[in-house]
Amino acid sequence: MTRSRGRALLLFTAWLTGCAEDEAPQGTPAACREFVMPADCTVPPNAVLPADLRCTGLYGNWENREIACGVEPYEPAHALWSDGAGKARYVSLPEGAAVDESDPDAFQFPVGTSFWKAFSLPSGDLAETRLLRKSEAGWVYTTYVWDEGQTTAVQNNDGVPDLYGTGHTVPARAQCKECHAGRPDYVLGWDAFLLGDLAVPGDDIERDALGYLHVNCGVSCHNDTAAALGRESGLYLHLDAESASSALTSPAFLTGNGRVPSPNAPILDLPVPASGPFVDLAPRDTERSLILARMKVRGVPAQMPRVATNVADQAGIASVEAWIMAMTPERGYP
Repeated sequence: MTRSRGRALLLFTAWLTGCAEDEAPQGTPAACREFVMPADCTVPPNAVLPADLRCTGLYGNWENREIACGVEPYEPAHALWSDGAGKARYVSLPEGAAVDESDPDAFQFPVGTSFWKAFSLPSGDLAETRLLRKSEAGWVYTTYVWDEGQTTAVQNNDGVPDLYGTGHTVPARAQCKECHAGRPDYVLGWDAFLLGDLAVPGDDIERDALGYLHVNCGVSCHNDTAAALGRESGLYLHLDAESASSALTSPAFLTGNGRVPSPNAPILDLPVPASGPFVDLAPRDTERSLILARMKVRGVPAQMPRVATNVADQAGIASVEAWIMAMTPERGYP
C-alpha cells in the first residue's frame, strides 16, 4: 500500500506502524489511548459482535469519545448520500497487515479489518454507528443505535424507521447485505477511485456525475459482481481501472447511452416523458433519462437508491442533470 492517498485518506502511517503515544502520525492527537475491553462487555444471544459500541474497539476513552490507538479516520473522495446525515468514518487494520490492492477494482482486506461509520443528526447528536468486521468466516456486521442522552449505543439489528422522531431511518441488518454483497469483499466506500489512487475521468462536470453514480449506485448494485442486485439490468454505473481514461469509455455511458431499460425496471410510478420513451441515459434529454427520473422520486418502487434513503439528493440530481445536458457533439458525445 502507498503512504499517501491525497485528500481521500486523511491518516495512514499508523496502519503500518501502530499508534505509539509519543509517536503519533502528523495530524493525529499528540497521544492516544489503547483500547481495553471493559470487564462487563457481553455478546447478545445468537450474535457475534458485542452488545455495546464501547466494547468494539472504536474508542480508547469512551467517556470523552476519544478514538483508540490504531483506529484512523478517513474521507472518501465521493460520499454516499444518506439523506443529509453527517458521517464520520474510521478504519483499523491488524498490526502489520495490509490491504491487497493487486486488483484495483476489487481490494481484498485482511482478517481483523474493522470499519465504523458514525451517523449524526442535523443537531449534531449521534444517531447510529455501523460496524463491519472481517472474521475468519467472513464479514460480520451490525448497527449500534445511540440513546437520546448520547450516553450509550446498543446493538440493534431490527432497524428503526424514525429515530426519536427525527426522520432518520436506521436500516435493519438484513438490508445491509442488499448493498454490501455487491462488492467482491463487501466494503463499499473504499476503492481506488474513492481513495484517490485513480482519477475519476473527465472534466469537472463529468467527474462530479460519474463519482456520484459510482458511489451511490455502481459500487453496490449496478456492476458485474455476481451478487450485485443491479447486475442483470445490464446498466453498470461503477468505475473501473480499464475504462478510466474518459467519461465516454465509462461503464455508465457505454451501458446507459440510448439503452432500452430492463423490463424489470419499475417505471409505472414515474411521469411519462413528453419527448419519447425512457432510455437509461439520453444525451441532452433529462426527461427521458431513466437514471435521473428514478433519482428524483422516493416512497415508490421506482426510487433509486432502493433502500436507506427517504429524501432525494438535490445536489446529486443537479450533477447528473449537468452531465446529461453537457453531452454535446462539440464535447465528443455521439
